[in-house]
Amino acid sequence: MITINVQAYCLSSGVTYEGPSGETPIDTSYKLYHACGFKSPTMASQIWQGNMVKIGLQTIESLCIGLKCTPAELFKITKPAAPVKPAKSRKAKGRPAQTGSIGALKFGQGKQKKGGIKTGRKVKR
Repeated sequence: MITINVQAYCLSSGVTYEGPSGETPIDTSYKLYHACGFKSPTMASQIWQGNMVKIGLQTIESLCIGLKCTPAELFKITKPAAPVKPAKSRKAKGRPAQTGSIGALKFGQGKQKKGGIKTGRKVKR
């Protein structure tokens, strides 16, 4: 399992950015938002809290440039506690599927008539 570890990295390494009042340590998601130039403060908050499920390469690049680090410093890889078992497939119950036919009418059967194929059904005219 891969988890994003931005908050722990920023707090342990003392990363700073050039804020309005000089060099400022990145210790909140709002400061991460400004340091990395994200489009959305919500995305910065999700990254800061480690709640990102899917992250794009451009976002990883912005993080690495803004924090002056490598992707290896931002992500943590752990092995799952128990092996993941594949889900059991369910078999369909009931009668088997019919092949080569639609209901009782098989393809190519029936007599040609002026109005189309004769199916055995009575048609009112």
